[in-house]
Amino acid sequence: MTATPASDRASQLYAAAVELFMANGYREVDVAEIAAAAGASHGTFYNYFRNKRDVLTAIQANTEAEILATVSPTEGAPPPAAREDFIAQFQLRISGAIAYFVERAEFMAFIALTAAGVDDAALAATLTTYQRAAQQFTRLFEHGREQGWVHRDLDLDVAGQAAVSAIITTVLPALVGGADEVDVEEATALCTNYLLHGMRGLPQPR
Repeated sequence: MTATPASDRASQLYAAAVELFMANGYREVDVAEIAAAAGASHGTFYNYFRNKRDVLTAIQANTEAEILATVSPTEGAPPPAAREDFIAQFQLRISGAIAYFVERAEFMAFIALTAAGVDDAALAATLTTYQRAAQQFTRLFEHGREQGWVHRDLDLDVAGQAAVSAIITTVLPALVGGADEVDVEEATALCTNYLLHGMRGLPQPR
């Protein structure tokens, strides 16, 4: 599902909360229900979380970390050394993000469509995830520009935001209709083609 806290009991409470939030909605679930579903006492819950809202904060933080991992360079990997490598890495990040959403469609529907509306802090956390993911694409575009693979007049911040927007638009059918609604390979090809060529981000090779 998503990364969980290190403690076994905290992990059980966390997982129970995720399942209950997805099944019944965040506002309809209380701490006693979470504790019972995890096989813990009501009081035990407070050894690990301050309240129900604290669990949602953890869920959003863990999900952000996983999303950023899909759109960030592999740790220790060198930057693209050729135009073809740049395109391949860009496509790999798009594919990883789309697959992440599609493989967890029900959970991500909760994150994107429900959790973000809980309160102002939850919405801010969602927007921060969006911005941090966009920054990863902006940095890749920056490297491409330095190497002469990206048009000099392309607004790199806008390009990074467009990458995330295209991913969200592509996976939306999976979030509202189920994972079968999106073909990851086809969606990746469409997104990549639009972002690199439809926006005129890449000049023609010399």
